[in-house]
Amino acid sequence: MSTSIVMTTCKDEKEAMRIADSVLSKKLAACVKMSDAKTSYWWNGKVERSEEAILSVMTPKKNVAKVMAEIKKVHSYDTPEIVEIPVLKGDKKYMRWISDVTE
Repeated sequence: MSTSIVMTTCKDEKEAMRIADSVLSKKLAACVKMSDAKTSYWWNGKVERSEEAILSVMTPKKNVAKVMAEIKKVHSYDTPEIVEIPVLKGDKKYMRWISDVTE
């Protein structure tokens, strides 16, 4: 069973919680971790700085496209960061749990 982490950044904790609730309620993800971040990035020809929330969505590989679509649907950014990070190895019991709770 293949597992991935889908990561995105959000404008604030409220938006991050909306996205987390959305993917969890649809059973697209087993869990979602949230952390605060200070980010710097290029936007409209200049470097911007902001505080954001980072979401790490644990999901089976088969759900990645659906998770990404759901994030885009709920997200407020014009060009949200949404990336997939393949999980190369993990505890078998934990990996099985991810698969079981998203069925």
